Amino acid sequence: MADSLNDVVEEMLAQVDEALGVAVVDLSSGLLISVAHNVPYFTQSYLDAVAAAAVDMFRGKTVRNVEELIAQHRGEDPARHVHEVQMGTT
Repeated sequence: MADSLNDVVEEMLAQVDEALGVAVVDLSSGLLISVAHNVPYFTQSYLDAVAAAAVDMFRGKTVRNVEELIAQHRGEDPARHVHEVQMGTT
């Protein structure tokens, strides 16, 4: 069993076939909380840029528009509806 978030991302990396990296990013602050990867050229600058892109992807204008549509449909005030995301790329 994993003892820390770092252990969790290491385990995920090991268990997902052909995975290059696993990261946890705080979508509120853009902070890269934990990361594991097996690619030597994934520098800290590269990882920070990817974290920023993830925040933009899930907190950018397009997602805000979707969240506003969800709020209208539910009859609620607009709010952050996206709290957790898991994604993969090839």
